Formats: sequence, C-alpha cells, structure tokens
Amino acid sequence: MTAQAADRKNVTVAGSGRERVGLVAASTKIYKGSIIAKNTSGYLVPAADTLGLRVVGVAQEQIDNTSGADGALKVKYLTDVTVKVANDGSSPVAQANLYAGPVYIKDDNTVQAASGNGVVAGIAESIELDATIMVFVAPEETLGAELFAAGVETITTATALSAFTRLSMVSPTGTMAMTLPSGKYKGQLKTIRMIGGSSIPVANIAGAYNTDGAATTSAAFNAAADQLDLCWNGTAWQVLNNVSVTLS
Repeated sequence: MTAQAADRKNVTVAGSGRERVGLVAASTKIYKGSIIAKNTSGYLVPAADTLGLRVVGVAQEQIDNTSGADGALKVKYLTDVTVKVANDGSSPVAQANLYAGPVYIKDDNTVQAASGNGVVAGIAESIELDATIMVFVAPEETLGAELFAAGVETITTATALSAFTRLSMVSPTGTMAMTLPSGKYKGQLKTIRMIGGSSIPVANIAGAYNTDGAATTSAAFNAAADQLDLCWNGTAWQVLNNVSVTLS
C-alpha cells in the first residue's frame, strides 16, 4: 500500500477511543482517517517508517499546514482505539502476529510485521476477510517499544545491525563491513556475538564504543564465539564485556 492521498472513513470498534487535540508540524498535511505520530520535536505528522516517530492515534479531520510553521494548526485525533488498516505485501502481518507483540508502521495507512525503523503501530487484533488488519493504536503501546521488539537477529550480509534487537548474531562470508546504530535509550543493553562464517570471516562493525573512557569506532569479530556485551550510555556503547573482539 501507499500513504494516504485523500480522506478516508474511519473504521473503528464501536465505543473505543479517546479524543485528543495536538499541534501539527510545519509543512505538513494530515488526512482524515490516517495514523498520525509525534516527531522528535513533539509535533504531529502522518505516521511513516521514520526513525524517532511515535504513533499517537488516528486523525479525525483533514488539516493542511503545508504553508504553516510548527504548531500553527491543530488536529483532532482518537487514541486508545482499534482501527482497520492495510496490510503490507512485503512484510505482511500474519495470524501468528496477533496479540504476539507489536506490529509496525509502513505508512500512515499500512502496517507491517517486521521492524524497519522500529515505529510501532500497535497490537494486531485480527485479520479481516478483506485482508485488512484491525490494530489497537495507543501511545502507551509505542512508548518503550524497544523493550519488547524482536529479540534476536542473525546477520549474514554487509548491513546495519538493528538498534532494537537485544541480540545480534553475525555470520559473515569473508570480510564484511557492518554498522551498529546508536541506542534508543540510556541503559539499553545489546549483545553482539559471532556464530560463524566462511572463507576467513571477519565482521568489522562500525559504531561508537567506549571502554572505560577509551573511545573507539570499530569492532572486529574474527572467529566464532567472539562477543561484545554493551550498554548505551547516551552517547556511546559502553563495553561491559569483551571476548576476543578487536576494538580500534
């Protein structure tokens, strides 16, 4: 699916929801029936798979602030509401995802099963006959989402590790450049462990590391069982334990 380009009728569970009003971001148009989120400055925008957004509810009216500054206009929205949205074709929400943790935003009209940038839409409650998804949307479901996002990932290609998974297991082919994004909140724990690979594997993972005051920007994992146990301190990943990883 694609983001909304026109108003749509809200399909919600009868009697659910609380009405709220919020300030709209600059240069932003919000369509009625779209899922909306607060950006990092606290203003409302159409929900998107953009790092840092927090879903708050469903717009109850169209507001066009494309020519206005931050907060120039307000929008009414429902929160704590179950709403019907589209299901993403590339990472579809399946039966196993119902009431099994969060589903994630693809755009302001679509949810997906896998976390792109960790923007939680809410909890999937049912899959309808027309293949749409009924999702419970509430800010309480999106705050602290990093704590219950998918816990384990296995990385086999030159790519970025997830900022949301608790454990990243790397298994490179040859020498591969990877990256570790910044943490999402102070105190976030992260473990990276090499579980194997082939052809003299080396995983070079770029990131902000700190070992008792010594800052480094690269971690080289050279063999199975190499491991880093980390904690985000707000500016860097503090190394709590290092098993045979070369930091430089």
